[in-house]
Amino acid sequence: METVKRFIGVILILTMMLTMATACGSSDEPTAPVNNEDVSGNQDDKEDVVDDDTATVNEFGWVVPKEPIEFSAYDARQLNPDEQEKSTTNMENYLEEKFNVKINRIMSDADATERLNLALASNDYPEVIYNMPYTEMLKWAEMGKLVEITPMLDTVGTNAKLLIGDLLPLYLDENDKLWGTPIGMRWLDIPDYSAHLRWDWWNEMGRPEINTPDDFYEVTMQMLNEHPTNENGETVYSISLYDQGNPNNFVGYWGLKNGWKIDSNNDFTYWAFTEEGKEMTKWWNKFWRSGTMDPDSFINKFEEWKTKFSNERIVSAVGGWWIAWHAGHEVWLRTDEDWDEEKRYFQVTFKAPDAEAAYLSPKDSFGSGFTVITDKAEDPESIMKFIDFCATTPGRALTAWGIPNGIKGDKIDNLANWHINSPDDWYIDETAKKSLLEETYDYSEYDGNLGTGVFQFISDVSRWEDGVHCGWMNQMWLDQNKWKKILQENTAGTIYDFTAARVVYKPDDPMKLIEQAVTDAWKQYWPLCVQANSDAELEEAWQNLQDALTAAGIEEYTQFRSDSYKKNMELLGN
Repeated sequence: METVKRFIGVILILTMMLTMATACGSSDEPTAPVNNEDVSGNQDDKEDVVDDDTATVNEFGWVVPKEPIEFSAYDARQLNPDEQEKSTTNMENYLEEKFNVKINRIMSDADATERLNLALASNDYPEVIYNMPYTEMLKWAEMGKLVEITPMLDTVGTNAKLLIGDLLPLYLDENDKLWGTPIGMRWLDIPDYSAHLRWDWWNEMGRPEINTPDDFYEVTMQMLNEHPTNENGETVYSISLYDQGNPNNFVGYWGLKNGWKIDSNNDFTYWAFTEEGKEMTKWWNKFWRSGTMDPDSFINKFEEWKTKFSNERIVSAVGGWWIAWHAGHEVWLRTDEDWDEEKRYFQVTFKAPDAEAAYLSPKDSFGSGFTVITDKAEDPESIMKFIDFCATTPGRALTAWGIPNGIKGDKIDNLANWHINSPDDWYIDETAKKSLLEETYDYSEYDGNLGTGVFQFISDVSRWEDGVHCGWMNQMWLDQNKWKKILQENTAGTIYDFTAARVVYKPDDPMKLIEQAVTDAWKQYWPLCVQANSDAELEEAWQNLQDALTAAGIEEYTQFRSDSYKKNMELLGN
């Protein structure tokens, strides 16, 4: 524990340094969608029960060890420890009581990269680090700081191996070694991006069809004509963005994939060098030259944009599917006593006439981070045994949905997301389900007490084998929620697997700098294209955009992305 104390001390010092610098329900158990094999419990553990009549097996199918498994786990995300304290403590206590597993979670609100670098430089870190970026994991492995887990996949890691499944080749290093278990792998069948319009206003118009970008423009302008000001007399804009608006996403409506046109040979062309990209830009420019686009579209911060949206000053938007919910009816239902559920925005899909499809939501199955066992661990196999439990269905449910069977919360005495009697007998709590469907679910109450997501050492975000359950409570039973059903129907066909397009950068990789230079170039020059006031001005701005991208190294970067895509396609067997 002395190592842990020193590590926490180092984190506190870093935090102060950064602060100073700134001042300056199923009865049938779902199983993992991997090879159609059962990952409901650790098979090796079940065999242990036969050999040891004194062993205790809890309701999760976990063989409770006689001696505690104890380790510290550093969550490598930027988190506020105070906000996480109750949820963390509750889960730590639950695991100790039910599993005889004692985990001390370490967190910090300092910069994640700086924290890891400082820990590495000081050689002071705990036994487990999770939510570690892939490139960091490779760096630590090269320095001999991690325990290789490849051999354990066939001993105490069999469930983890099943859950990882055919993605395993993507995670191995150049020597075919695995150094960590993935978190957030695969993807869920929900959209990421869409366009948005007011549902009640669209109904008033007789629900005109919206199939093409021009259709969306015409309907938006008609809505604006009928609602030119809000109830306070403030100007309403036809369309608005905040500073995360990204042409890589927008060209999906013109058939490109995450900013790339990909030919039959899997060669890439960047959107700014395609006719589709230029047509997309002209569409945005049409809004601008109408004089009705929010003039702050490229500088709005999200909270500023949210205020405009909530004050009914924006007719339409293009971005994450959730933004219109978060800034629209989720505000109104709390602030307007007379709010009616019909007053909301809904998701809209359209595509250019010549586009094969609207490719709006690229999905990467790789995951968001990794759990590693460091060279500080005295008993890596025992730690891996618990990580392996987290790959079972009861383990995924516990680590995603939190403590089952009811606890005393801050507002609810019998607080629970789910209940379990045995690995084959568990179900969703009806109160939680009802509130999720009615959109009254109190995330601060549930997440703040139940330990949801506190120790997800390995996880997937796809639906489980029953096609209903998944790690995200608010993304189940979509067909039972009127508005999410409409969301799913209206964005059907816009989701696509783009795992093969992911890239991995080595430490100090110059290509990473080129990627940033490309991003900086379009962020500077693309808004000038959108805000051009004539055809000639647009042509000049478009040429300036292309010149800036060329100077940034777009040709080299495009070749790098093409080569990486082809290599990943081979690894995935395509």
